[in-house]
Amino acid sequence: MPIADPTDISGCVVWLDPSTLTALSDGDDVTSWADSSGEGNDAAGSGTDHPTYQDGSEYYSDMPFVGFAAAGGDGRLTVSADSTINSSAVTYAMRVRLTNLEAASSGTWLFNKVATNAATVALRVLSGAFQAFCRLAAAPSTALSVADDSPTASGWMTLIVRHNGTNLQVWIDGEFAFQVSASGVIDTAVSGDLVIGNHPTTDIGAAFHLADFVLYDVAVTNSDITDLHNWMSERYPNSEYADTAELLSTGNRGCAVAGAAKTGLAANHMIVAEVAGNVRYYTSTTGSPHTWTDQGQIIAGSTIRAVELVYVGSTWYVYLDDATGNGTIRLFTGSDLSSLTEHASSPVITGASGAYVRAPAVIEESGEWVMIVDRRTDSIAGLEGDLVRYTSSDGISWTYDSFNSPVMSPTGVGFEGSDLTHPQIYKLGESHYLLLYAGYNKLHHFAVSNASTYPHELAMAESFDLISFSRVNKNPLLTNGHGVGAFDGEYKSDPYLWDDGENFVLYHTGAADVTGTEKLGYATGLSSDAPGGADYYYNQMAAIIG
Repeated sequence: MPIADPTDISGCVVWLDPSTLTALSDGDDVTSWADSSGEGNDAAGSGTDHPTYQDGSEYYSDMPFVGFAAAGGDGRLTVSADSTINSSAVTYAMRVRLTNLEAASSGTWLFNKVATNAATVALRVLSGAFQAFCRLAAAPSTALSVADDSPTASGWMTLIVRHNGTNLQVWIDGEFAFQVSASGVIDTAVSGDLVIGNHPTTDIGAAFHLADFVLYDVAVTNSDITDLHNWMSERYPNSEYADTAELLSTGNRGCAVAGAAKTGLAANHMIVAEVAGNVRYYTSTTGSPHTWTDQGQIIAGSTIRAVELVYVGSTWYVYLDDATGNGTIRLFTGSDLSSLTEHASSPVITGASGAYVRAPAVIEESGEWVMIVDRRTDSIAGLEGDLVRYTSSDGISWTYDSFNSPVMSPTGVGFEGSDLTHPQIYKLGESHYLLLYAGYNKLHHFAVSNASTYPHELAMAESFDLISFSRVNKNPLLTNGHGVGAFDGEYKSDPYLWDDGENFVLYHTGAADVTGTEKLGYATGLSSDAPGGADYYYNQMAAIIG
């Protein structure tokens, strides 16, 4: 049964709702947080370091949250000991986004219910796994951990801890994860405070974003847990896309796809820029968007980084950027992707000092061509840039549109604070276009621990004339990584949206860390529990605009 809010479930004694922090502005310290359960169990900060209020405007949900940082940064919030929060049967629920899996040697502490500095109930991340604690009245302490439900520094997740008198149990995103036998009642002989964030005695180990935090003085039912997760995940969703998967295990920087549904050809065609600087060619049959057959290398090189593929009048136009000098956009053509030649007019665009060019995005309609180019302002491999516009009547001779450029610039804050890069143009409908791109913030580019705070994420804007572009209201489209170690743990880039006539596929590159090899992956669909079939992808793609 859907709930309107956590108080619809009996036994709610603490509810910290970030939407009530209306008096705060983005970046303000959170020194107090009123309880919305009706029990008066307000949270308060102490000392000089405090969590900070984040308005959420740069994230998909546009919902506010409270940010906790590791030792030396923001501190903790405390709900003082009260009879209403000292029950022996309890359920804790929180919607969190981990920003550093191991904030300190003792891990990342999410919450502690402490009695004389001993945790009666607590949850943290340590050694790559969630670890829950409980202190029983009849035993000094019982601690448990499990390694097969490893957390990741990525999107929002719902964490629920319940003690039902027999077991201490943990649910992750509405699914039962693990438990330990903990028969008896939780030790409440010594009242203790509820601490959210940094460990109360060592002041270390908190690095996460907190949405709603709820405590019940009862062991809620499994059905209640499902309802609570559904409510939390609807308030704080992740991206429009489902989680990502690796496609090609070799080092690849980006791809371009021409689908059979639009070209009229018998197969889907993909070209991929390899990390080594070459271009490879792949094909797949219609209906198999993630199974590609390697047709071999088609363009040799060592400095090629991004590719674009256009099919017009039985001719393939392959645009690629070359990192030599100030950057160039080169053009290869041919009737067969396995047999291309570089055009006599190539390079068709050459960068200049302070206007280095790379990553072309090209579209052709009725003889009119538009190219959106990533223009670096600091260096060809720099971290500052915008998106500019070129036009052509034949796809060969290009003119810089100085009047309408740049078409998009960095925001100055958040994940796209200093750089917009690797654009792609997708035609959604008649005179309706999507511009996909990756956003970066140079201040956090090399900080793995901040990857989810200012991640390298994928975003989208829309246009009705390919001149004026407006960011959609659900950016970023795809939140950052599976955590350090996954193929896209540090960042995502090179977005390329494609549909096979039935489903949308969002291809992108990813890297496990700042030194990791870039690989090609993809995301499909929306959330896994979303209703609808093939048409749902199209409907939802249109629905996220505006």
